Amino acid sequence: MSTEQTPKELFLKRFAERFGTADPGDEENYYNNANRLLDDYESYEAATHNLLGAIDGNEQLMDMLAEASARPDFDPVVWMVEKQGIDLQAVMSDPDYATLLSKAHNAHLEEEARRHAIDEEMRANLPCSLQAINEKAQEMGVGEKQRDETVARLWQTGEDMVKGILPVDLFELIVKGSDFDRQLSEAYEQGRAEGLNTKIEEHLIKVRNRPSGVMPTQKPLDTETRQAKTKNPFVDSDWS
Repeated sequence: MSTEQTPKELFLKRFAERFGTADPGDEENYYNNANRLLDDYESYEAATHNLLGAIDGNEQLMDMLAEASARPDFDPVVWMVEKQGIDLQAVMSDPDYATLLSKAHNAHLEEEARRHAIDEEMRANLPCSLQAINEKAQEMGVGEKQRDETVARLWQTGEDMVKGILPVDLFELIVKGSDFDRQLSEAYEQGRAEGLNTKIEEHLIKVRNRPSGVMPTQKPLDTETRQAKTKNPFVDSDWS
């Protein structure tokens, strides 16, 4: 009996090792991950194309990359002295080069400081964020597996966005969430309006069911009192 895997079985195995699931029946999850795989490949393809375009025609750079790939202990400074005959002492004593090297070194230090600051912020923020996610997962009844897969997806999204890859599925989710909030707000306002209309309608029904000439807040008319108050002293002889 042959144990060799079919191309489909091999693909699904590799796919599951990368994304944790390879169930084509779960189309939304399956194709979202398939699109991520294509995004990664296209990003790598574009980076490779840009790199090849940058070194194309630069013989020194091409020679250096070829040497670096062939020697695990490759040192670019030693290579420049050995293969290009660069006099480092002359370079260091040249004032123009000294200025360029000083600026380059300062830029390196600034970049290192920025990365260090980001690392410090991550060390401070990540535990709090994970704790908040754990609490929210428990509140929503989300299991550990789904929680961990979602956190991994968020982490991958952050890495993708650094490379300029904006996840379409996350965009769709945010839009749907925003639309849900809007619909909820509209439903609330509609409910308030319908409740108010109901109260008005009930009030009008009470008015229509009252005896003729009697308003909801009006007491029955006292005919005798009304007549006594309306006597005219110039006409009525018994006026007093």
